[in-house]
Amino acid sequence: MNETALLQILSAFVNGTAPEIRELDDIGGLFGKAYAHNVQPIIAYMNSKYHFVADRAVDEKLTELLYRTIYISANRFADFESLSQRLSEEGIAHMPVKGWYIKELYPIPELRTFGDIDILIRREDRERSNSLMLQSGYTAKQDWEPSFSYQKGNEYYELHTELIDAELNSAPGLADYFSKAWDYAVGDGGERYRLRPEYHFIYIVCHLAKHLYTSGAGIRMYLDIALALKKKSGELDFEFIRCEFERLGLGKFYATVVASVNDWFGIGVDVGTELIDKSVTDRLLGYTLDSDLFGKSRDHTLITLRNTELTKGEVIRRALFPDAQTLEKRYTFVKGRKWLVPAAWAMRVFKNSGRINSKLSDIKKLSEADYDDVDDYKPFHLVGRAVNKERRSKYGREKD
Repeated sequence: MNETALLQILSAFVNGTAPEIRELDDIGGLFGKAYAHNVQPIIAYMNSKYHFVADRAVDEKLTELLYRTIYISANRFADFESLSQRLSEEGIAHMPVKGWYIKELYPIPELRTFGDIDILIRREDRERSNSLMLQSGYTAKQDWEPSFSYQKGNEYYELHTELIDAELNSAPGLADYFSKAWDYAVGDGGERYRLRPEYHFIYIVCHLAKHLYTSGAGIRMYLDIALALKKKSGELDFEFIRCEFERLGLGKFYATVVASVNDWFGIGVDVGTELIDKSVTDRLLGYTLDSDLFGKSRDHTLITLRNTELTKGEVIRRALFPDAQTLEKRYTFVKGRKWLVPAAWAMRVFKNSGRINSKLSDIKKLSEADYDDVDDYKPFHLVGRAVNKERRSKYGREKD
């Protein structure tokens, strides 16, 4: 009931209509599910319009949540505008992505909350950007070259020199495709830029693919895509978009995502993709609602094994001692200098010392994972590689 009610409310939100539900019996259960997917402000907003919560005390709490969310978001928007101005004044080209422009699709932009604001910068501006952030009072938190994070109070930013740096085995050219992001940019005031509409839409779908491949994704990522289709369908060249996804090796995935958001949210946008059986979209919906915003309720070790043809022992070894090809994506000084790989291993430990316990926990889970569980863990692998039975005969049933 909670999942059905959540989907009805989100569908009504996308379409600007009243939700079909009349009254909720389990507002606590609904709100718990909304919290897991970070859409609770939308529930509060929809209740403020349609009053489907009968309990007055709960109604008042939802109203309080709604205004608090708007207040916090408005302040974060103002903080970013100030930072963007400083970047422009220093002549640093920057491109906010994901949530910053997606919020424009929401009836009230402040309802599109985000934990951090992602900003793409040019690689040659990395050091100047770092100096500006530190001089502006931000603390450097993590260095995951080509991604760097900074925090000051409630402000949290990730600066990226690559838009997508993950490789999907079904779309091996994805990182290279988005390495040309600046070729697809248009000015947005000062030194701020944004992706052209088609490329921005391609990006948010590919960003979803990356999350499904590496961890998981909740309903809000699909909600963003549904709103983009609903609000921007008259502006987008869907034949061009379809061809780009085919070129990336994600044509089937794109068709499934479009079919899913049409099915779940009832937006009725035809983009000319192949028909997808409803059993597939129903299966994806179950997997999505059984997760949380980034799939964190699921065991990431199973995803790791699902996406590889390696044995557990080999996966663990590579996790502890990544090869040069993997390291050079994070530590560019390794490129062409394989003899510096041990130095990169040491730097990796030093820069990410706060994550050591988490990594050790992941390694322990990997060693204990059962291939039967991995085989059963096939929630939606149009962008991943399911574990194949042949690997068992090749490597045997490991006990490591």
